Amino acid sequence: MAGKAMECGETCTGSQNKAKTDSFVAKLSSSGQLVWSWRSGEAGSDAANGVIELSSGDVLVAGWQTVGNVAMRSITKLRGSDGTKLWTFTGFGDSAGSHGAIELVTSSSAGGVPYVLLSGIAEKPDANEMSFKSYGNAVGGKAWVCSFAESALLQGTAPQAVDILWHYKNAAYMSAKAAYATPAGDVAV
Repeated sequence: MAGKAMECGETCTGSQNKAKTDSFVAKLSSSGQLVWSWRSGEAGSDAANGVIELSSGDVLVAGWQTVGNVAMRSITKLRGSDGTKLWTFTGFGDSAGSHGAIELVTSSSAGGVPYVLLSGIAEKPDANEMSFKSYGNAVGGKAWVCSFAESALLQGTAPQAVDILWHYKNAAYMSAKAAYATPAGDVAV
């Protein structure tokens, strides 16, 4: 994606007390012109907190979406050429009384194998405060990081929970704002 940029976030519809949010992504050219934009349009609220380009040129969007009354960590793959939604994965184990959100997505090839790191919050007792980017100020929850081999995300269908290489949760911290691979292949959270 040399010379181009992407942005992501959430839009808001409805009144302040009964607002619904939708994820959005915009891909911009090197001159700052809009190439394409995507808006989730899901039935419940959702937000895009991070976005990266995969080696295939497709785009991976990370954040959360409401399924029923549960805020679930989610990743969505968009076609890089036009922003068409290809799939969404929410199989991180969120449930009523155990909500989550992804704050950041990064990629690395440290150790020779391309992989994607996701970081955020898991096991939050309620879905309050989910429309704020800084879940570190949220009450409850555990810091959470997980990794997928990029090859699992390049497929035409959504990955499965078994495709997660590893995950880490820490109750001493309420959210993992970021996770980056060091040159040695370790992960700094």
